Amino acid sequence: MCVMEKQYLHEYTPGPRSPHINGILPMSATSPGNLFLQHFHSQLSSVGLDDLPTSELPTNNYNPNHGSSDDDLNTNVPFHEYCTKQARRICPVTKWLPNYNARKCLHDSMAGFLVGLTLIPQCLALGLMAGLPPRYGLFSSFMGCFVYVFLGSTNYITIGPTAIMSIMTWTYGQDKPPEYAVLLAFLTGVITLSMGIMQLGFIVNFISIPVASGFTSAAALTICYTQTKALLGIDFTGISLIEVATGSVKHIREIGEWDVIVGSICLVVLLVLRKLERIFSCLVKRGRPWNKIIWLISVSKGIIVTTVCTIIFSAIGSEEIVGILGFIVPGIPSPTLPPFSFEINSTAIGDSSKPGQIITYTVWKLIREDGSALLVLPFLALMQHSLNAKQFAGSKSIDSTQELIAIGVSNIFASFFSSMPITGGFPCTGVNAASGVETPMGGIVTGILMLLSLQFLTPYFYYIPKPAIGAMNIISAIFTIDFMMPRRLWRCKKMDLIPWLATFSVSLFAGLQYGVLLGFLISVLFLLYWAASPKIRVNRCKFSQNGARFILVDLDRSLTFPSTEYMRTVLMKCGDKWASGRLPVVIDCFHMHFADYTAAQGILELYKVFNARAQPLILFRLKPSVKRIVTELMVMDDISHISCQTQLKLEKVLKTLCVPSQRGISIKGRDQVLQVTSTEEQDLSIDCESPSIIYPGNTTRQHIARMSFTLGDSVVRISEELQHNNDRNGKSV
Repeated sequence: MCVMEKQYLHEYTPGPRSPHINGILPMSATSPGNLFLQHFHSQLSSVGLDDLPTSELPTNNYNPNHGSSDDDLNTNVPFHEYCTKQARRICPVTKWLPNYNARKCLHDSMAGFLVGLTLIPQCLALGLMAGLPPRYGLFSSFMGCFVYVFLGSTNYITIGPTAIMSIMTWTYGQDKPPEYAVLLAFLTGVITLSMGIMQLGFIVNFISIPVASGFTSAAALTICYTQTKALLGIDFTGISLIEVATGSVKHIREIGEWDVIVGSICLVVLLVLRKLERIFSCLVKRGRPWNKIIWLISVSKGIIVTTVCTIIFSAIGSEEIVGILGFIVPGIPSPTLPPFSFEINSTAIGDSSKPGQIITYTVWKLIREDGSALLVLPFLALMQHSLNAKQFAGSKSIDSTQELIAIGVSNIFASFFSSMPITGGFPCTGVNAASGVETPMGGIVTGILMLLSLQFLTPYFYYIPKPAIGAMNIISAIFTIDFMMPRRLWRCKKMDLIPWLATFSVSLFAGLQYGVLLGFLISVLFLLYWAASPKIRVNRCKFSQNGARFILVDLDRSLTFPSTEYMRTVLMKCGDKWASGRLPVVIDCFHMHFADYTAAQGILELYKVFNARAQPLILFRLKPSVKRIVTELMVMDDISHISCQTQLKLEKVLKTLCVPSQRGISIKGRDQVLQVTSTEEQDLSIDCESPSIIYPGNTTRQHIARMSFTLGDSVVRISEELQHNNDRNGKSV
């Protein structure tokens, strides 16, 4: 017989490593582990199993020297070592900085310079997209780069303004002064940092791929249709799809011909430059230097288009041909506290009931009126940042909690320099990864380049046409739409089309904030439904040596409070229907690795019912951790119960509980005839989910969906009937 050998290597448990309590309080004779062994021996005595081999009994694995291994979790870790590891985890720069050299510095500098060239026109465009003066996009670009060098756990992420965060800032801050966006950045940072301190990075795992795809596609379409105003040269208020469509129709006579021409030309040029590597694939295949030159031109498409347009319209010298950015105040913003209160004229926000009245905004007023922003913005920042990090991480793992801390600190510090909410962006992260960056140090170069542009280059941004900015936003957004996702979901998992369609539709027509929250809620509901409806397989079994018959119930997962009531209902039904109120019911707990108090209480209630009608209920192959919870609860309520860890114990227990059957059973093999003599109707009642019987000599269950029963001189064939019923119910045998 083939035996699988196992060697213990490591055990991973949720939560950070910390000093173990055993290092302070040594285990005594009255410790919970020893009490558990004493209670287990008392339970064995109650069922007459003291004569079983001690090798089959659970043992206390406590080893006083076990904490000396550095690879084990929850061991005796010295306090100073624990603090050192936590400091290195919170400040990852201490891991790679000691090994930093000139070669890495050269690669990081080149990558940081290219990212900066990409970021300059993008920040101007994102500032306009957020409904703010363009310089606020530049204000938001440098502080995240500096902070991520010290707190970032990946090499490629660049923290700055993004299209999604800009459109959400516009959603909440339209018709409000720039101070509102700065205050949003500060509050977003505080909440995100708090989530990181509370180790809530796992929240991103509750965002399914269909929800993320639906939201990203809807956000990309939102960005595209909001830029039509810049492409058409018209201006009106409105953010939703219906408002933009109706507004464009109303102002159709105000469309500027040159705006449309310039925007169309910029769209074509940007598209060609994006596909430049594919167009000149023959040169790329030749290798260096052609592939590097073509790639550099492709990634610098934004700065190329804006530079050419600026030169052309500055040479023309006219401001009436197309809409231009206009004058941008030069200079680096001075560090100041975020505007915790500011005033605004009611006419500016469209409040006709109180014209000309000054309205004071404070932090508490923002929380009362736009409280959803404090949930949506941190959630979107984490989601977008994590998706970008996972896409470029490769085989490396991402510490979502550490990334939360980096996002939170970046937003807090950036708000002191008049920044809007920021997070990790996809375009610059892609350029950073393709440039061969090796450490986060490239962010220093990017941040310095953004400061230089603020100080010296802003006068040259005067003649940048707004249609060119809108074209850049459209090209950067339209390629993030996942057109293939609905088809893939339809072919693979049609049920996942529900969260995708709900997220996409609500985000596009009602608002991005409502779409992402609805998608998150649907994903959680799917998880709760799955957790509350475990698959339970019922089998009729029999030991061939002693003839003991019983009902075996297989649980396919751990028990928690959502699934407790469903489990109790099914087991009660099994005891009444399949066991006829007298056969023992054995619960196979092999896959039950975890159980909470509610589940243990549900098992206790089951024992009360089964004990009241004198029907045996046996827990089979129960894990020690789960057994401890159940046993302690049984002892406190003085409920007798039976638990068996091995098949030998189960056979001995059933031998004492059941009267051996006199019915003869012979099995000739699979797809053959199963002969049953002196059969009652109960013996032929089967579970259509998994009809089965045990082979002689062991507890291997043979499914009988394709077998025939011989009763006397007549043959009862159930295979065709089962096949017909399963086909009708959409099941397969």
